[in-house]
Amino acid sequence: MDTVMFGEPIPEDVLLASREQSETCDCMLLGWHLWYR
Repeated sequence: MDTVMFGEPIPEDVLLASREQSETCDCMLLGWHLWYR
């Protein structure tokens, strides 16, 4: 199961729509933030 900030689950329909869109995109920008001090 994938989660977003604070550990809440991503709704199944949103996760499916995101996967479908990512398969058809021409360019994808990925980013993340490291929460280390």
